[in-house]
Amino acid sequence: MEIIYQKNGEKIIAQAIAAAHEAGKSVVRLTGNYEISDVIVIPSHTTIIMEDCRLRLADGVYSQIFTNEHAKSSDVRDEDIHIKGIGTAELDGGVYNGLCERNANRDGRPPIWINCFLVFGHIDRFSIEGISCLKSRWYSMAIVDSTCGTVRDIYFDGDCRRIDGKTGKETSGLIRELYEETINKNGDGIDICSGCHDILIENLTGFTEDDTVALGNLFRVGPDGVLGPTPMMRAYGMSGKCCDICNIIIRNIRSSCFCSPVRLLNQGGPRLYNVLIDGVFDASLNDAHTNHGDCGVMIGDVEPYGDRQPGPDETFNITVRNVVSRADTALRVYGGISHFVYENIQGFDRCPQVVDVSGATLVDD
Repeated sequence: MEIIYQKNGEKIIAQAIAAAHEAGKSVVRLTGNYEISDVIVIPSHTTIIMEDCRLRLADGVYSQIFTNEHAKSSDVRDEDIHIKGIGTAELDGGVYNGLCERNANRDGRPPIWINCFLVFGHIDRFSIEGISCLKSRWYSMAIVDSTCGTVRDIYFDGDCRRIDGKTGKETSGLIRELYEETINKNGDGIDICSGCHDILIENLTGFTEDDTVALGNLFRVGPDGVLGPTPMMRAYGMSGKCCDICNIIIRNIRSSCFCSPVRLLNQGGPRLYNVLIDGVFDASLNDAHTNHGDCGVMIGDVEPYGDRQPGPDETFNITVRNVVSRADTALRVYGGISHFVYENIQGFDRCPQVVDVSGATLVDD
């Protein structure tokens, strides 16, 4: 049966949020199906309960679905913002709008992060749980400079379309060896970005085109010649702030993905430390979405995404345990890392390499 979406859903939901706060209430309960044409801005002390609720981006729009009021502020923070799904609770990208990293900020197009379903920035105490993310247009969720948070019970069904190089026809099922045929690239699930700490991420399932969970902390030389955060982090008020990512727990991740179910990457100077990864199952081999994944858990990268590789004083106190992978490698590490523990790392089916630390400099003291 065809699902009918109410148009201008963002206006209806914004009015519901405003009415709740005017009445002195913090909980907003949403039911039904809504087409979203503009971002829904959530103020502090707001809990949104999506109960049998679908939010689908309108065709052709450049918009996120949710953000918080001060997400782009450099000096004002929000607090106590929560989104909880009950029953069927979906964020849906609908028809892909064509915005990608290669054409963003060109010919009148916005930056690529407009394509995230959700961006939270500068929040103390937040949670996102019980949500399905379907047909993502880039990252499903990005969290910036936020603390004391929980992301749990999230299901992904990302974009696995490609243009067949021989026939020119659109088809489903990504082939690692033919990456350029992928239509919608870099479709991460959840990215924990600069400045985040004290966050629990657990119980994630489904398929993501790129990494399912990524901790990303990169410094590059900007157009002004100054080393600093990436363009997205600059846009979200991270210039001049402490960008370290720390005190993160990631557990019970079971996903199929083109890259890695869990990815840690810091280059150029900012630190990434005190991270526990416990329980990762990579299910990527010959599923309905892709022929095989790259890695079960990946720390660092041989590619220069940031200004330089990290030293062991910039990536430290990392524990990885209970990883089972069908990808090319179960655990791969690059760059300097100290106080690094890994245990019970397993590969099966065609996983040719279980642990690869040949590109890493490991320091224990």
